[in-house]
Amino acid sequence: MGGLRRLRRKRAGRHAVEPHQGDPRTSYWEPADWKLSTRILEIAKPLTEGAVDNDQFEAMITMAALCWNIALLPPDRQESKLRSLIDTMAQGEPEDFAKELKTWPQVLLDRKRRLFGNDHRAVVDSTIERVGGSLRLHVVTGVAVR
Repeated sequence: MGGLRRLRRKRAGRHAVEPHQGDPRTSYWEPADWKLSTRILEIAKPLTEGAVDNDQFEAMITMAALCWNIALLPPDRQESKLRSLIDTMAQGEPEDFAKELKTWPQVLLDRKRRLFGNDHRAVVDSTIERVGGSLRLHVVTGVAVR
């Protein structure tokens, strides 16, 4: 259980620990499904389901985090940032991969807007940690400046 805990007095002086249930409009404490890492994994799901190995999975998650931030930009700046992202990721890759790569960022942007359009947190940093046979995504968030 993460976040704040509230102690509640029970009979005979015993206490129970409960997760903090903050109001999302007034509190910075959020349920686990509001974690930005969970949301990034959700928008990347169509791409990560087809990942053939951990390296490809990591690349898709990295792209999803970058597209999350691009979606926070004003519309007139999004297109140039997308082109820059695609050009950077396509360097040194086969031509068929570069063509396919052009569609992925738009899919990610559309999913971010549709699923989490009201979430204006920015990804400040993200890391993928290998733990045993699984991967964990850690995301540091910040406030997007508009």
